[in-house]
Amino acid sequence: MTQHKDQAENLRRHMEESEQDAHEQAFNQADINVLDLPPRSEVHQNKKKKTRWKFNQLFLRFLIFLFVLVIILVVTYPYWGKEFLESTQQDGLKEVGGQSVQVVSSNQKLTEERTVEFELDPNSDETIELTGRYYRVSEGDTLESIVNTYYKNPDVINVLKKINQLEDETIKPGEELFLPQLEESK
Repeated sequence: MTQHKDQAENLRRHMEESEQDAHEQAFNQADINVLDLPPRSEVHQNKKKKTRWKFNQLFLRFLIFLFVLVIILVVTYPYWGKEFLESTQQDGLKEVGGQSVQVVSSNQKLTEERTVEFELDPNSDETIELTGRYYRVSEGDTLESIVNTYYKNPDVINVLKKINQLEDETIKPGEELFLPQLEESK
């Protein structure tokens, strides 16, 4: 029976100690002076801030639209890309601020300036020296479009036909034409 008294006594002592500890903690919290506490901004200043990305729903819709548009353009490029590139290459002259600017693509380059002797008449030995450049004909070129691009006077077509020994105005892609430097040339 003595053991039972000891157990009960131990439990009572343990309960009294825990009550005293709780009372002391409550007393210590009552001793804290609220006016001496640091401002809230200082307390939270050292905490790591979480970065939250806030997207506006309209902005998110715009990004999705752009993404879908890029995918559609990439998928349909084989259908419209070739026509678009050809249409921009065919624009030989552009009017920019009162000046005429010649746009020459990589496959329409002129050669360097050369001086070449030409026979005016196959029956005579009479030759003439002309300075000019060779032009490589590309798809969609006509003799008229070349003259409009490089000369001011459309009457130069007959001179070009004679120099390049053309019977009519038909030219083929890949063919090289000599474009002489005339007084009317640009």
